[in-house]
Amino acid sequence: MSTETSVEDVLAHRLHALRHKYTSQLPVKIAEINRNWEAVRHSRRDAEALDTLYRLAHDLAGSGATFGFPQISQAAQCVERFLHPGLYNGALEPNVSETRMVNLVLALESASTESAAPSEAMDLSGQKFETAEVKHVFILDDDTDRAKALEAEVTQYGYQVRVFRDPEAFANRSDSGAAAAVVMNIEYLDGTPRGTAVLRDSQKIPSSPPAVIFIAPRESHESRIAAVRAGGRGFLIRPFNTGKLIQIINEVADELLEPYRVLAVEDDPDQAAQYAAVLEGAGMRTLVTCDPRTLFDDLVEFDAEMILMDLYLPGCNGLELAAALRQRESATGIPIVFLSTEARIDRQLEALRQGGDDFLTKPIAPAHLAATVASRVKRARIVRSYMVRDSLTDALNHAAFMDQFEREVSRAKRTETPLAFALLDLDRFKSVNDLHGHGAGDRVIKAISRLLHQRLRRTDIIGRYGGEEFAIVFTGTNATAAESIANAMRIEFSEQVFTQDGQEFSVTFSGGIAELSPAATAHELRDAADRAMYVAKDAGRDRISIAPRL
Repeated sequence: MSTETSVEDVLAHRLHALRHKYTSQLPVKIAEINRNWEAVRHSRRDAEALDTLYRLAHDLAGSGATFGFPQISQAAQCVERFLHPGLYNGALEPNVSETRMVNLVLALESASTESAAPSEAMDLSGQKFETAEVKHVFILDDDTDRAKALEAEVTQYGYQVRVFRDPEAFANRSDSGAAAAVVMNIEYLDGTPRGTAVLRDSQKIPSSPPAVIFIAPRESHESRIAAVRAGGRGFLIRPFNTGKLIQIINEVADELLEPYRVLAVEDDPDQAAQYAAVLEGAGMRTLVTCDPRTLFDDLVEFDAEMILMDLYLPGCNGLELAAALRQRESATGIPIVFLSTEARIDRQLEALRQGGDDFLTKPIAPAHLAATVASRVKRARIVRSYMVRDSLTDALNHAAFMDQFEREVSRAKRTETPLAFALLDLDRFKSVNDLHGHGAGDRVIKAISRLLHQRLRRTDIIGRYGGEEFAIVFTGTNATAAESIANAMRIEFSEQVFTQDGQEFSVTFSGGIAELSPAATAHELRDAADRAMYVAKDAGRDRISIAPRL
């Protein structure tokens, strides 16, 4: 949708349809509760009927208020509490009053006939995602030389940069296209209308207000607090590492371009559909699983960044599932947020002890749910970036790359799509360090990484495989196409001129490419590319070689 209003209208319509469906199904749900209660009443040791009855009550306790029926939630919670003691031995407790239970079921039936409460409007303005590349960065600095130097560095990372000397020029710019960030001299933030106008204007950019990154001449508590109050995303002190600035800008661009991926584990289809509608309306991608047994496969396939989980599930409970997840190395850093009607503090604390990161109590307002999930995933992305990214090049580190590589190989086999793997190694790199110093060597490594990030697709995976060695996974690409791309980058890189202490020099790289076959493993593909790379080295360097078909 092109406008904010239309997105909200679509979500409102979707939620209304879900509520209508839920309302039409209430008589069936109440009848099922009555049927299972009769089975339990006639045989107090009918464990299956008791478990079904409890789960029906639990689902209504969570869904009632969510769909505008708080009376249903209250009545169902009473039934749930009434039945809970008998779950452990599979039978109603001897002192359970049938009359009391009959009255509770009647109260639940009565609540289901009442009108639904008005639905809550949802503000989506805080969570929007672009569908096109966000490549603009605005620099506001009245020091022309300093701004131009920064422009040259940021441009090398593939961003289109515009420099403004004062807030008035920024406010009067001719275009208002999407931008990832505004890099702003903090001295503009002086409490005057002039400085405040800069920030106010930056938020007028449609759909995706850019992040404001403040640059300060010195460390200052007052300046940091002022930047936070102004909504600043980053704070850097001169002189600063441009790589750190690019890391912040990249994080913002990723948020705009890559919707958050949330995996919801919920056995009630109605509530699952509600959560999916709310989160997708806020610009996220969701995958709902109603069967805990498929969670581990879904987690890998969907590459989830957060898990939203009910506390009570069929076959196991959320506590057990969270503990099992935390035993898997690949899932230790994924946030788990429990969403349940459980109000007992001891159970909520136990959920956190078992690996949960937060506990939300049903019913939850749509805006609250979307904001909580977005905040958790945003923080997780930042933390994960520090864990999996190489600090010099911003490429994936070796361990993170291999994990992604193996996932992509499995995905390509399952979907029967082509995949090529490449290893690139800088030629005679040791001589660069020996002749020009390690500082020059670092610039060369950053330059090739920058070129890879500029020329390859977002779907391709780039890793720093070793000191001067890089690895690439070309998704959906055969070896011939990958060779063409790699050769174009090889030629472009060989034409770059580096300068150190007045001396100019150039560097080349050699590469090997292997294409995935149905029978090959990730390690076999890697070894084939490695052999092909050494074929290129032995043939004279500065070339790309394709491995024989595996």
